[in-house]
Amino acid sequence: MKISPIVHSPQRAPRFAGRYPARFYRMNPIQKVSYLVTTRMKAKRPSLQQKFLTAASTGDEKALASFLIGRKTGLSGTVLRFLLRRNLDINCQNEYGHTAAILAARAGHTAALKMLIDAGANVDAKDHIDDTAALWAASFGRTDALNTLIAAKANLDIPNDGGNTAIIMATNSGHTASLQVLIDAGANLDIANKKGNTALLNAACFGRIDALKALIQAKAKLDVQNKEGDTAVTLAVRSGHLDALRALIDANAKLDTPNNAGETALSIATQTVQRKAAALLQAHLTPKA
Repeated sequence: MKISPIVHSPQRAPRFAGRYPARFYRMNPIQKVSYLVTTRMKAKRPSLQQKFLTAASTGDEKALASFLIGRKTGLSGTVLRFLLRRNLDINCQNEYGHTAAILAARAGHTAALKMLIDAGANVDAKDHIDDTAALWAASFGRTDALNTLIAAKANLDIPNDGGNTAIIMATNSGHTASLQVLIDAGANLDIANKKGNTALLNAACFGRIDALKALIQAKAKLDVQNKEGDTAVTLAVRSGHLDALRALIDANAKLDTPNNAGETALSIATQTVQRKAAALLQAHLTPKA
């Protein structure tokens, strides 16, 4: 009679073997529950974070409130710094480094921004190019958001990676109302960016005549030179902005300062055949009898 060989069946693996690390199977029941809850919270974090940031970006106050305040049952009205059960940071960032406060300020959702500030959001947080909420609000002309940030003691003079401050960004974008808000709040008018340009120099260069007049009225320095040696006068002439040149002349800016290449406003006007600018400069450079 033929005898069959004895075959030893392999040890039965746990039902969910491979789903969790080996140490999970050595835990006691309480440790396993704790591990599963923690893992689930971590897995849900990105989606909750995205919903939170979207609520700020769209100004959805109801959705935002669900992250920032306690349950309605027995709600005392106290705004919490952070709902621990959400496992979220109020200053969390998206892929561009934008926080909820930055997104709300940029979009002009003032009520949402105030909710975030009251809940302890960092008003001076920077994104990946070092722009703050104030820089974005100034750039997009969000005056109400700017006033909210100013009331929250936001630093208005923080530069971004190009050295531009909120004053410069408001000027570049031509948002004179935002510029005036910043001037009235005491923002520094004469900080230069990495090219050496102040808000006044950019106003002259870009022909932002209303911004230029506001900066002149606020006593911004008229004769500062950038890294190329250009002044507001030479930049106004080079860019062909006759109104900006007239405003600077009326403010008694110096007209004959040469840049690093030895060019003056008059020589630039002559080279570029700007007859009106050249005549205007000659009239004010010629000593009066």
